[in-house]
Amino acid sequence: MQLRLSQAFPLFLGIYASILTFLIWLIQSDYFLTEANSLALGITLDLTLTLPLIYYLISRKSNLPREGVIPVIVISYLIASYILPTEHQNWLAVIEIVIVPLELVLLFFVGRKIHKTVTLLRSSGGNNTVGFFEHARVMVAKEFPQERIAAILATEISLFYYAFAGWKADIELKRGVVGYTSYKISGYKAVMGIVFILVIVESVAAHLFLAQWSNMLPWLVHLLGAYGLLFVIADYNALRLRPVYIRSGHLYLRLGLRWFVVIPLNEIACIEQSRKSLDKNSTNLDMTLLGTPNLVL
Repeated sequence: MQLRLSQAFPLFLGIYASILTFLIWLIQSDYFLTEANSLALGITLDLTLTLPLIYYLISRKSNLPREGVIPVIVISYLIASYILPTEHQNWLAVIEIVIVPLELVLLFFVGRKIHKTVTLLRSSGGNNTVGFFEHARVMVAKEFPQERIAAILATEISLFYYAFAGWKADIELKRGVVGYTSYKISGYKAVMGIVFILVIVESVAAHLFLAQWSNMLPWLVHLLGAYGLLFVIADYNALRLRPVYIRSGHLYLRLGLRWFVVIPLNEIACIEQSRKSLDKNSTNLDMTLLGTPNLVL
């Protein structure tokens, strides 16, 4: 029986959480104090070998990417280094020697696929799609059959494209098609400037605060802040370059890197003016940048 990704991933998470909970309980028990050396070895092997093996076995019967076993090993190693007492982490040093080559193999594997995808993007030119983001999703899906992973990678590739190349790129519309944008009247550009200032100020404050406990955490915060700024820039350029348009009997709704919806015109029953916020518990999709929507389809 072949499990779907929506079934396989929760199954693995459930098994992982159950085993991890038991191991944490075992470490905190009195029995660990009497058999610390042998139990430390067993716990290390369970986290760094047994759990990745379970992931691999599930991936063989599902759409889980098999290369995901390497991140599972790395995450399990980090958890082991956190929950095991320092004096019982001798075997982790051996595992650490193995992890570095595995990470390099994973980076090489993913990098090769991404390079192949980018090459396809450049060579194909996107004749059958409108926009880099849509074309990226088509090309990435050819290399990564898993839909969610393909969507994530396509978004990441598009993020760097719009953040760096988006300033000089052309509006993504077929010739003769009129597009409509909303970022100018919504004041999104001013909000983007405020976000920039806040991220920089908070990164500096977080660096000074976290540096008292760790040398790594402040730089992690800086990396997250830099990634956030890249997303804001990419999203702004995507808003400029990816307007809403109508073509061939379809309404193409595009909102930066966040949403992309295609609606056949004959399926739109009515268009109503509105100044009310959408019900958060409803199935409505809110595609406003800021504030409340002024049109409801």
